[in-house]
Amino acid sequence: YVASGKYLWNAGMFAWHVTTITSEYRKHANLIYEILIQGTAVYNTVEEKNFLQLNYSKTENISVDFAIMEKSDSVYTLAADFDWTDLGIWSSVIEASHKDDQENVIIGGTILPEDSKNNLIILPHNKKAIVHGLVNMIVVDSGDALLIYPRSEEHKIKSSVQQIH
Repeated sequence: YVASGKYLWNAGMFAWHVTTITSEYRKHANLIYEILIQGTAVYNTVEEKNFLQLNYSKTENISVDFAIMEKSDSVYTLAADFDWTDLGIWSSVIEASHKDDQENVIIGGTILPEDSKNNLIILPHNKKAIVHGLVNMIVVDSGDALLIYPRSEEHKIKSSVQQIH
C-alpha cells in the first residue's frame, strides 16, 4: 500500500459542519442521535456537562469511524503533509511544548518557578502560582480538580483519576 502511493492513512482527524454530522448520525447511528439530540437546548451552556454525564453512557460504545465514516457517502479525504504528535499523554505535551531555561513547560496562569526543573505546570489563565523546589512533576489545575504527580509515574495517572471521579 505504501509503495503504491495510491492510499492515504486515516489519522482520525475529522472536520465537519454540525448539520452534516448530525444528519449522518441520524442516518447511520440513530440510537445515538436520539439520545444526544435531547440535549440540544443545553449544549454550550453550564448544563451541558450534567446532561452528558447522565446520557452519554446510554449511547452505544462505537467509534465515529465505525458508526459514521465507513457508512457515509459524504466523506472526503484530503492529503496533508504535516508534523503530528499524539498529545494523549502528558510526556507528549511536554515534548511538543516550549520549555523555559530550567526545562519547565508552563501553560496558562502566571507562574513563577523558583529552583524548579523539568516540570509540566498547567493552570487556569486567571490563576497565579509560585512554585519552589519542584523537580520532575506534573501539576495540572483544571479549576475544579488539582493533579500533582511525579513524571516518572505518569502511567498511573489514569487509574488515579478514575478513582476520584
